[in-house]
Amino acid sequence: GVKSPATDTLRMTCFVNAREQIEPMRVAASRVFGKAESVFVQSSRFAAGSAASCEGIARAPSGVSGRVIFTAPQMIFGEQDSDTQLGWDRLKKSVVLAGGDADHLLEVNVYTTSGISEKTNAAIKNVSQRNAMVRLFEALPSEDALMAIEVVASAK
Repeated sequence: GVKSPATDTLRMTCFVNAREQIEPMRVAASRVFGKAESVFVQSSRFAAGSAASCEGIARAPSGVSGRVIFTAPQMIFGEQDSDTQLGWDRLKKSVVLAGGDADHLLEVNVYTTSGISEKTNAAIKNVSQRNAMVRLFEALPSEDALMAIEVVASAK
């Protein structure tokens, strides 16, 4: 990935599992990232322990150009491996149709209601661990969905 100074961060989203974490994180984020727009999401109401993860979008350094593709989340509804594969195939197809390279993804985000499992590992098997994030959520936009996957890809 491309490294940018913290001052070039335009927007960041942080996922926490306890409301008490939000204000200290907001203070720390404003100290480090200056005027970046920040959004904090509580991903679960009843979590054991505290956990947080953040992602951000920064201004590209001078001399770096190119187009990136952000997908909408692809919901996975069934519990079979074939259900996960179907969702993954649909997501890759949407990347290709948008002019992206589905074999060289920049980032994969997996949102799951059941924790890290063989299914979530299968969803990110071809992505560098550095660029894959699995987040546990209490619920997804569809009541029946077990997992959602979204990606950021480079354009060809």
